[in-house]
Amino acid sequence: MHVICTPSVHVQETSLLSFAFITAKRECRRPVKMVIQEKTEGIDNLFELLEKHKDKKVQYILFCGSKDSDGASWCPDCVTAEPVVMKCLEAAPENAVFIYCSVGDRASWKDPNNSYRTHPKLLLKGVPTLLQWNTPKKLVEEECAKEDLVSLFFEED
Repeated sequence: MHVICTPSVHVQETSLLSFAFITAKRECRRPVKMVIQEKTEGIDNLFELLEKHKDKKVQYILFCGSKDSDGASWCPDCVTAEPVVMKCLEAAPENAVFIYCSVGDRASWKDPNNSYRTHPKLLLKGVPTLLQWNTPKKLVEEECAKEDLVSLFFEED
């Protein structure tokens, strides 16, 4: 998807104001970054989405506690981290996918045999967890609420 802005009148570059206007118009010509966002719950659904998006350059996953009917997670760290992660996601590279994965209710998550805790490709220790699939890049719990760390996380290597 591209956004293209074209000026409808000729502007002389005689002042800082017109320079700022022209600069803004030029910046508007850049393509908009496109990060596909998906939401899922359940480990089987997660792996289906990863398979669906295997052609993407980067696959990010945010694991959080499930939300109630009012949209609030049982996990206070997830409530704090989610807006930070979503804001910083804007810096993610093009051709990326971001999957928000609910790990279930609190009782399910606390079970030591929870599939998110035991699956050899995940081995989650806490929520929220933000990871880049098939890499060692990972932020866990309070790290996910630190804007500087999350911004660095989404920068291209």
